[in-house]
Amino acid sequence: MKHIAQNIRKIRESKGFSQEYVAFKLGITQSTYSKIEKDVSNISVKRLFDISAVLDTNPSSLLEISDTSSQSGNNNSSLHHQTVLWLDEIKELYEKTLKAQSEHIELLTKTASQTQSSKRTK
Repeated sequence: MKHIAQNIRKIRESKGFSQEYVAFKLGITQSTYSKIEKDVSNISVKRLFDISAVLDTNPSSLLEISDTSSQSGNNNSSLHHQTVLWLDEIKELYEKTLKAQSEHIELLTKTASQTQSSKRTK
């Protein structure tokens, strides 16, 4: 996923941000962030979205491959595999978010109902 690390670095530098600044905004150490840009550590979908938010860019811009002709079949296979894993992770996050929102709506509905009941009894 070297192209992702390169894209992150390129965009960060174009914004004039230091690694320390981005790391601070992400709530991680500069050393940990440096590993992301060096493609030493794997990056989760959540982290990808967090980085894109700090860099004020679309997550898809971090995934772009600038020169597909230089990609070997093995790299394309690896990219496809990682993309499938990320899509699964995005789906899981989406489903968790929907569940949390449904629970929140249910709680608000109960609270509103209880509030209306207590106003009627007064």
